Amino acid sequence: MPCWEVNLISVEFKATNRKLLDKAIESLGLKVVVEYGGRLNLSNGIKIDLNRGIATVEESQQSGLNALKVAYSKESLKQVARQNGWQVQWQGNKGSLLKGSL
Repeated sequence: MPCWEVNLISVEFKATNRKLLDKAIESLGLKVVVEYGGRLNLSNGIKIDLNRGIATVEESQQSGLNALKVAYSKESLKQVARQNGWQVQWQGNKGSLLKGSL
């Protein structure tokens, strides 16, 4: 690929709870560098359009988007666990399994 060419991918990204999304972003050590009209630009280059439910990222950075999706899912599970008085214990390879009273 020539050095002037950049391949972008856009994928569906449904993050309906902004507080959980903010926690997920923070848990990965990222920051929102620009926010305007429901659109977020993150410090790792991910661009999220909350209104359309789409995230755009350079193809080479797709792993960062996947990590954000996982972090958002974990924050969702933590919130449900807190609401129901459950204890959550992450176990396995990089927290891939959930053990508890779910």
